[in-house]
Amino acid sequence: MRDATTVLESGVMLSIFMREEHFSKSGDEKVNKMFVLDASLDSAAVLKANTLVYLQLSSANIKQAKKGMGLKVRKLKSVAPGDPVLNGCFNGLPVGEAAHNALMDRARKQHAISRMLCKDEEKAFTIEVSAGAYATPEDNGYMLCDAHADTPLVAFCAAQLLELFDVRDKMKALKLFNITITLKTVRVFVSANENPTVLLQSATPFSVLCMQIDWNMMLHMHLVTGFETWPCAHSVNGAYSCSDQTLLLTHVLDGVVFWTNPALCVSVSSNEKKQVVFAMSLASDAATASETTTSHLISDYGSDTGGGGRTLDIFLSSLGSMSEIVGQAMGIVQAPGASSSSPGAAHVLRVCLKPENKGASAGKKRKRINLLS
Repeated sequence: MRDATTVLESGVMLSIFMREEHFSKSGDEKVNKMFVLDASLDSAAVLKANTLVYLQLSSANIKQAKKGMGLKVRKLKSVAPGDPVLNGCFNGLPVGEAAHNALMDRARKQHAISRMLCKDEEKAFTIEVSAGAYATPEDNGYMLCDAHADTPLVAFCAAQLLELFDVRDKMKALKLFNITITLKTVRVFVSANENPTVLLQSATPFSVLCMQIDWNMMLHMHLVTGFETWPCAHSVNGAYSCSDQTLLLTHVLDGVVFWTNPALCVSVSSNEKKQVVFAMSLASDAATASETTTSHLISDYGSDTGGGGRTLDIFLSSLGSMSEIVGQAMGIVQAPGASSSSPGAAHVLRVCLKPENKGASAGKKRKRINLLS
């Protein structure tokens, strides 16, 4: 007697055959009953590989379950472009190749879906990108190098990079991405295809399906919450009573708050270690205001996608005291077009920070209407 019960765990990879009748229309229907596609796909003849979709699954009949085909797709719904729905699913996915293999081994023991599972050479799992990793251009895309012990090289494209931030310039986005990697804030959903033909044609069998940034970790908000008052209100020569010197250094001067985590450093091209220093204006910057809104936490400074926010400058500074860092960086903050005259603090980029969009990564951002207009 065969056991026809099935428990479908998160992260199991299925291969489902779809018959011609699934794509057909009946009567006066303009669309078939199975597919619910976003308007952006109206002109598409086929869905691209790795397109994110919702699947409504149900149990097949007992006859199909005995054959190992115990699940069937009832509906397929596309996910709208820019919808960060996958961000909420990361915690349920296997972490690392070993966890994926163990998950698939458990699934193979369930006879009812045993013939629906993907081949062993096709894998998908998440990794937490190492702080020592870095991203660099390669061919027509980008390569994430030293990403993880099991996945040293992971390929990704420009569209995936630009989706992380509302930043149009690719080099600016790449710099920002490398900083987030240094601060140990990046998780990646990776696809692996170990087919011999793929291995011969590609520099790496691993490619990115989706990337996620922990903004709280990136901006050190998890440390800020431990302080009774932040930012502090002392002078440049004062004592740093509100900062834990081993966790976070902070300072306020002329309406600009500076902060850095001395424990986290980035290796620049010369292999010299630098601290990542943030400088944020405490006043909302009217120069970034626009009628166009965005759901991203970080946007291009001064672009027409700004929609208001606060100016955020990012520096790389030689290891030193907070007073030295502030002294080197303040001139650049006050004069955006100026370059750093001191080799101790180098201005990397200026972006617009929008705290009101902090929750956007958990779902669609909806704007409150203006009752006075």
